[in-house]
Order: sequence, then structure tokens, then C-alpha cells
Amino acid sequence: MGGRAAAEGLGIVDAPAEVQQAEAIRQVQQEVAEQGLDPMANPREFGQYVSSRFQELNQPQLATRSLLQARQIEKAFAAEPQKRRITVTGGTPQAEELSNQLGYKVPEGRTFSVELTGNRVTGEEDITTEDDESRFTAKNIRLGGQTVIGQVDDDTGKVFYNGQDVTNQATFAPR
Repeated sequence: MGGRAAAEGLGIVDAPAEVQQAEAIRQVQQEVAEQGLDPMANPREFGQYVSSRFQELNQPQLATRSLLQARQIEKAFAAEPQKRRITVTGGTPQAEELSNQLGYKVPEGRTFSVELTGNRVTGEEDITTEDDESRFTAKNIRLGGQTVIGQVDDDTGKVFYNGQDVTNQATFAPR
């Protein structure tokens, strides 16, 4: 054994940086295999584990590089958000739910075709027809001790006020 190798073996002299780096890589690879971590199945967990181990082994460049590679894998194989299209008429429970969940308001009595990508509204089209608009009839209703003008759905008989279904709270009031 050479003098430098013997001194490294005894811990008197540090191994060259390349040797330390290679040893850290071998050690982390072995730990990853023992733990069964799969970068394709869970790139975030894999990247965090590998990065923290390299930090502990005093290899900050390897830690940073491994974290960046894990993020690239995660982005490359991330599932595309699902696109779907729904038809919503303002003043209905479905429109109210859309408003509560996504903050998207459909004007009462109007019908919109709304494109959703994941949980975001990514497109809309007003598809109201003359038949849709005539589906609601304005009526005087009593609500909370007041007489107000509500909208009655001619198809279902439900009563709406300011986009809210008030069928169970409202009564019809004389003109």
C-alpha cells in the first residue's frame, strides 16, 4: 500500500474529493436499493431522501443535483390535468356549487358550456337559447318577512332568489 493510501486508511489524510464523492454515491445507491425507493414511482420522496443523505455526507453539489433530477422526473411524468366540459345554467344548484368551489359565476338564467382543466375554468361559451331564457318566470315571493321578486323554474317549480334555491323558505305573495 502506498504512503498516501495508508494515511487515508488511517484517517490521517482525507481522500481526494473525487474519491469521497464516488464513495458517497455508492453508499447512497446501496441505501436506496435497501429501502426500495423508486424514483419513477415517487420522485419527490426519492429526491428528498437522496438529497438529505448527500447533505449528511458533506456532498452539497450531489444533494442539489439529485434534487433537481428528481424534480425533472416528476415534471416529465406528472399526470396531465383532466379536461372536461360541463353545461351550467345560472340560478341552479349546480351553478351555485361551481361558484362555491371555483369562484366562477354564471349569470342567472343564462346557460354556459364551461371547460374545466383540473380545478380551473379554462374556457367558457354562452350557449343560452331563447327557450332557456323563457324557462324562468318572475313571481312575487315572501322571503324573510319581505316581498321580493323571485324566479320560478317552469320545469321543476323550484324558486330562486339572487341565484339561491329558496324553494323551502319562500311562499308566493300576492301582486
